[in-house]
Amino acid sequence: MKRLLFVLTLVVFMISSVSATDWQTLSKYNHGTQSKAPEKRTDDAPALLKSGSYNISTAQAAANLPGEKVGETAYNYQTNDNLHDRIVWDAASNTIHAEWMFGDIAEVPVFIKRRMHYNFFDGSTWTQGLGIPIENERAGYGSLAVDGGNIAVPVSHHTLTNEEASRAWYDFAPGFGFFQMSAVWNAREDGNKDLEPFWPDIAVDDQDIWHVTATNNNQDDWVNLVNNVNDNILYFRSTDRGLTWSAPHAMFPDTSTYPLGSGASGANEAGSHQVEASDTGNGKVGVLVSNPNHDFYLFESEDHGLNFNEATWVIGNPFPYTNDSLSYPIRWDVIVNIDSATLAPIDTSLYPFTGTVNDSGVMELDPNIRPAVMGPADLFYLNGEAHVVWNENVHTGDGSYYPNGYGRWWTTPYVKFLQGDSVHLEGGFSIKHWSPSTGVSTIWYSDENHEVYGGTFQQYVTMPQIGADADGNIYCLFTKYSDADTLMPEDGINQAETNYGPLSFGKIWGAKSKDGGATWGDAVQLISDDDCWHQNLRYIAVANKNPNDVIHILFQNTPDVPGVPIGTNTDHDTWANAEIRHWAVPTSAFPDAKTEFFGPRIELATSSTLGGVDFGDIGDAGQATSTITVMNKGDQDLVVTNAFTGDKAFSVDPSSFTVAPGGSQEVSITFRPTDEFPFSSYLALPNNDKNRGSIGIPLDGVGVPQAEGVAQKGALPIEYALSQNYPNPFNPSTSIQFSLVTNGKVKLAVYNTVGKEVAVLLDEDMNAGSHTVEWQPAQVSSGVYFYRLTAGEFTATKKMILMQ
Repeated sequence: MKRLLFVLTLVVFMISSVSATDWQTLSKYNHGTQSKAPEKRTDDAPALLKSGSYNISTAQAAANLPGEKVGETAYNYQTNDNLHDRIVWDAASNTIHAEWMFGDIAEVPVFIKRRMHYNFFDGSTWTQGLGIPIENERAGYGSLAVDGGNIAVPVSHHTLTNEEASRAWYDFAPGFGFFQMSAVWNAREDGNKDLEPFWPDIAVDDQDIWHVTATNNNQDDWVNLVNNVNDNILYFRSTDRGLTWSAPHAMFPDTSTYPLGSGASGANEAGSHQVEASDTGNGKVGVLVSNPNHDFYLFESEDHGLNFNEATWVIGNPFPYTNDSLSYPIRWDVIVNIDSATLAPIDTSLYPFTGTVNDSGVMELDPNIRPAVMGPADLFYLNGEAHVVWNENVHTGDGSYYPNGYGRWWTTPYVKFLQGDSVHLEGGFSIKHWSPSTGVSTIWYSDENHEVYGGTFQQYVTMPQIGADADGNIYCLFTKYSDADTLMPEDGINQAETNYGPLSFGKIWGAKSKDGGATWGDAVQLISDDDCWHQNLRYIAVANKNPNDVIHILFQNTPDVPGVPIGTNTDHDTWANAEIRHWAVPTSAFPDAKTEFFGPRIELATSSTLGGVDFGDIGDAGQATSTITVMNKGDQDLVVTNAFTGDKAFSVDPSSFTVAPGGSQEVSITFRPTDEFPFSSYLALPNNDKNRGSIGIPLDGVGVPQAEGVAQKGALPIEYALSQNYPNPFNPSTSIQFSLVTNGKVKLAVYNTVGKEVAVLLDEDMNAGSHTVEWQPAQVSSGVYFYRLTAGEFTATKKMILMQ
């Protein structure tokens, strides 16, 4: 009845509005015009900004950006969740729906009535000026869907008196701008009063079924955990256009079926999420959930959301178990020890890149320093198949972002990496794509040192969004922060830099794929610096479907203000005059070809999640063989040259090979124990990946040696041998075994890294046979030592490590 009265009241407006619109008119989308390039700042340029305690005001809007200003906001913090869908283009009517989070400059501080705004392009003009409110209560972090009748169906998160709510809205007619509310869930009123779904996302499928996902906000004390999962993702479904909703369905049934990392709310936390409906009417509905700092889970339904299949693990980074070093994929490097006198290499060893030295000088593994998902992702369906894009960089354990990546360097000139580098930088900045048919592909990548900072929740490259043209070509647009265009002292901002580097201005970048995301053309900056200098372009939204000539995007720009945090206050207490802009990016701006390459990228698949090979105890089998897979995830040939092992008990075949981009090479490792002590060594894979050229993997095994070089039990050895000490590293003592073919004078001595003799373990005549000597050093500091056996003309040297 309520809807009927509403329709009767507004029907006259509806008829006149629709009849006055020429739906067949195809107009140019770019109403903004290009003007001359701005003059770049000089040291004596006047300050354009006035900085108060909170507000950052700009002198004028950007005049040189393409597209058109369609909205505004004071809220310089559009999302701390997925960006979701905020712009939709309808091919049949050539219309565009747009949504964003609005803050009124008069209502600060803390945005008492932050809310969602809406605008509509009717084929020739934006009909709602600079936007109208969807709701009149404190709301935000919304999403936009459009049904089969071209009616906008937005959803938003609300903060009401004594409650939180997730609410869907529906317009009266295409672009009319008069929204009615449907309460998806009002916390403390509906059903279970211990749930608080917020940060909602919405999709509408071909059967006009509404699908909503929301985060159960466990950061409020009164909210209960669902299935012991922090911020579990709740799914709601309506088959009657929002009149009624299904009970919430938790996407994560427990904490073991789908392991989760730790986030702001604590352990076992589900991250940002997004829901999308398939574009082909095949019944698919996808729910994408990020697993903080690890990977993604994609839940798919094939019956319009009634049931969901087991989740697909996108990327699949394993989880850390710090009490077991063989349970986590850390990065290893092969390093070279150099003789301090001759500067010649004297030994190699394996070094854990993701490790730190404790107060006792002992290396401890740190499984948290690794490339990992670091930001919102985007999900959409093309021809019934899911596609996901995300940004990635080096995770540093505590969730902090380091603009210059993570590096390891040596404080002594007598240690270097296998490839000769004295400094190893690993930024790991990338934009990546995944679909079931293509797997993971890289859109943009850089491992170089970057000392700029984009602001809270902003990485060096961040927040990619994806869409397609009518021919099925895929486009990914993202924000990349500028190395050159940063906040200057003359800008008059209180905080010219942070602990992470100078604040940087965002630029719009993009790339195109003509083969469904398997490969990508060059990623390019789409607006030159001449036209966007000191403009902060970010929070890009991309329409899922587009015509062939343009890609419709929505983005926020804050002229002359690079982002949050600014001043001395937190990100929620900082605001600025910002504009919301629509731009129809010409598809001709995206290169088809790949001419700029980021090089080979070596990755391994091994028998343990450590990234190594553990043979275990092979008993008296004599030998065992295991296989690793060397993969090239880059876009140029990967060349491995002269692979070697740190102990002769292990051998590798082949030792040299070339892997084409996207290809792989099987490598066999054979373990033949030479004594009964456990072996702990490594395989080094020298290669031309500039950032992983010194990669090594651990090799472990134990077994009974066979008659190869040593006679059967009770017989004399047939060759001289010096075994690796065990244990190694050691504290307080270690054992050294050796074999003598004949009687004679034997010397076994220990030397430090500069060649000074620090202990003589044996210097006497000995009988032929196998012997063991124990060393328990006294008044010797921790470090690397070498032990040398001399027997007649036989001499052998091995390295050992003392850890006090």
